[in-house]
Amino acid sequence: MSTEKITPKPPANAPTPGPARRRPFIEWGTIAIVTVVAVLIWLFAEAASLVRAQQQARIAVVDPLNENAVRILSENWTGAVRLTVEGPASAVQDAPAMLAEAVRLTVGQPGVSDAEGEQVIDLRAALRATPLMLESGLTVLDVEPSTVRIHIEALVTLEDVEVTLALDGLTLAEQPTLEPSRVQVRGPRRLMEELQALPGGARVVARPGAATLEGLRPGQASRISARVGLPAPLTAPRDAALEFTPASINATLTLRSRVESVAIAAAPVQVMLVPLDADRWRVTPVEPFVRDIAITGPGDIIERFRSGELSLVAMVSLSSDDLEQQIAAKPVTSWFMSQRETGELAPLPTGVGIEANIGPVRFTIERRDANDADS
Repeated sequence: MSTEKITPKPPANAPTPGPARRRPFIEWGTIAIVTVVAVLIWLFAEAASLVRAQQQARIAVVDPLNENAVRILSENWTGAVRLTVEGPASAVQDAPAMLAEAVRLTVGQPGVSDAEGEQVIDLRAALRATPLMLESGLTVLDVEPSTVRIHIEALVTLEDVEVTLALDGLTLAEQPTLEPSRVQVRGPRRLMEELQALPGGARVVARPGAATLEGLRPGQASRISARVGLPAPLTAPRDAALEFTPASINATLTLRSRVESVAIAAAPVQVMLVPLDADRWRVTPVEPFVRDIAITGPGDIIERFRSGELSLVAMVSLSSDDLEQQIAAKPVTSWFMSQRETGELAPLPTGVGIEANIGPVRFTIERRDANDADS
C-alpha cells in the first residue's frame, strides 16, 4: 500500500510569501565593531608616531612657600631656554601654548635642592620632573643652556624696626612725626644679620622723592609719603627677596626757614683802638655786656649761634679824637662772631643782621702814665 504526502493548499486570498527579512541589530553591531577597531588603530598609530621639535620657553626658579630667597648666579641668565622635546604629534602641536608662561622650577622638587647655599641645576632633569611636563606626554631631550647656578638662603623676618627720615641735607625746624615709626623687614638671613649689627641696632630709612622735597616750603608744616629702604652702607642685590611692611610711610615735617632768628641774652663789649693809642689810653666799659639782642640770618648760621658754637661780640671803635676828648659813650660800631674752640674773631657773614634796642655803650677813658705804658 503506498502512501502519498499531501500538501495543503493555501487559501485563495493568502499572501504570497517573500524572501526572509535581515534583523537590524546585525548591521549596527557590525558598524560598532568597525568603529572600535578604527579608533584602536588610530590610537596605536598616534602613539607609535613620536615627533621631535624645538620649542622656546622661559624658566623661573621659585620657592612657592616663600621660605627661601632664590638668587640666580649664572652670568647673562635671562630665563630664556631652547628645548628639544619628543612626544605624540598632538602634544608637540600643543607645546607652544603650554609653554606660553614661564615654567616654574620649585625649591624642593626633584632636581632643585632646598639646602641653603649654591647649587647647579640640571635643567633637563628638573624640567622632566615638573608636573607640567609629566602631564603633557612630552619628554625633554635637551635644554640650551643646560644648567643654571643659583643660591638659596633662608628668609628671616625682623619686627618693629625703627624708621628714620632721609632728607638729603635739608634741616628741619623740629623732629618729624612718622606714621608708622616702625616697620617689618623680611629678607635673606645674612642681610638681616647685617641690619641688626648696625650701630644703635636695626633701622631703615624712608627717602622722599626729589620732586616731593622740592615742593616743601620752609616754615610750613607738610605731610609727605616716603618709600622705605635700607640705610647706608647696606645694599641688597637687585633680585634680592627684600620686603618692607608697609613699603612706605607718611611723615609730617617742617623745614627750617631759610631766614631764622635767635635771641642772644648778652654779648661782651670789646673796645678797638689803633696800636699807638692802646699804649697811651686805658678804656674801661661801664657795662661789659650789651643785652637783649636778636640775630637774623641763614638757618645754618643761626643754628651755630643757637648751639653755642659761635658767640656774638659787640665792637666799639674809638678814634684818637674820641680818646683826646675822653667821650663818655658811643654806639656799637660793628658786630663780630667768635669761634668757641679758638676764640678767633671774624666779621658776621653776609645776610646776618642784628636787631638790638640798646643805647650807646658807656665807658671811662684814662690816660696811661709812663709806668703804665712801659708795663
